[in-house]
Amino acid sequence: MLRTPLPQIPRYARDDGLAERGFQQSLTISKRKRRSSRGCRLSSGFSLTPTLSRWERGVWDSHLVRRSAVRLAIIGTGKMATGLARGWLKASHDVTFGSRDPAGRRDFLIKEVGPGVSVETHAAALDSAECVVLALPYAEVEQFSARHAALLRGRVVMDITNPFDALPDNRTSGPEVTARAIGDGARVVAAFKTNFSGILARPVDAAGTVRDVFYCGDDVPAKAVVRGLIEELGFRAVDCGPLLAARVLDGMVPLMVEMDRRLGGPGRTRRAHWKFETP
Repeated sequence: MLRTPLPQIPRYARDDGLAERGFQQSLTISKRKRRSSRGCRLSSGFSLTPTLSRWERGVWDSHLVRRSAVRLAIIGTGKMATGLARGWLKASHDVTFGSRDPAGRRDFLIKEVGPGVSVETHAAALDSAECVVLALPYAEVEQFSARHAALLRGRVVMDITNPFDALPDNRTSGPEVTARAIGDGARVVAAFKTNFSGILARPVDAAGTVRDVFYCGDDVPAKAVVRGLIEELGFRAVDCGPLLAARVLDGMVPLMVEMDRRLGGPGRTRRAHWKFETP
C-alpha cells in the first residue's frame, strides 16, 4: 500500500493517539448507520461519515495537530471573511485583515469579529502572514494577486472566491487564475468555495451531520495547513486532489445556489451543503 508521508510543516505535528481515536469513532458510526449511496450530493438532512478505506486510514494516521497559532491575513471584509475570522480567532490564531482603508474599517471589523482582530494595509497584513485568505469579490482577485505577487509567493494562499459567470467555459478555474497571477512560488489552495457563509459557525447540521469543506491544490504542505484550519472550525475536510479540481468546484457553486433557492423551503435557504459519501 502506498502511503503519503506527513509533510514537514513547522507548526503542525503528528498525533497518532488523536488520529486513532478519531478513526475509531468514525468507523463505529459508519458500521452502525451505513448507507448504500455513493458520490456527492446536496444535503439538508442526515448523512454520515463513511467507513474509512486503507487510503483514508493513512490520512487519519497523519492527522495534523496545531502546535502554535498560525498568522493569518484575510483580504476582504464580507460575510465569508468575517465568519471565518471569528472561528479562527476563537481557535487562538492570529488574524489580521488587510484593507485599503484600515482606519475606516477597524471599528466595523472589531465589532463584527472581536477585539482580538487586527486591521492593517494590504502590504502590512501580507508581510506578517503565514497563510493568506483571499475573500475579495472575484473580479478583484487576479489584479490583487498580480500586484502583490512578491508578497504572496511562498506563502499558503487559500482562495475561497467564486467566479460564477466570469469563467463560463470550464477551461480554467478561479484558483488557477490566482496561481498564474502570482507566478513561480505560488502555493494556492482552493477551499470553502462550496459553503454558505451562514453555516460557518454551524459545522454540524440540525440532523447531526458534520458538514464537508472541499479543498484542492498542488502543494501538499500547503494543503495540510488548509486542512488543519478547516478541521479546527469543526468541519470535515475533503481533499479533492490537484488544483485542477477547482474547475469542478467552481461549477458546483451556482448549482448549489439554484438548488438551495428552489428546494430549501421557507426560512431554510443558505443552509444546504454538499456531502461526499461512500458505501
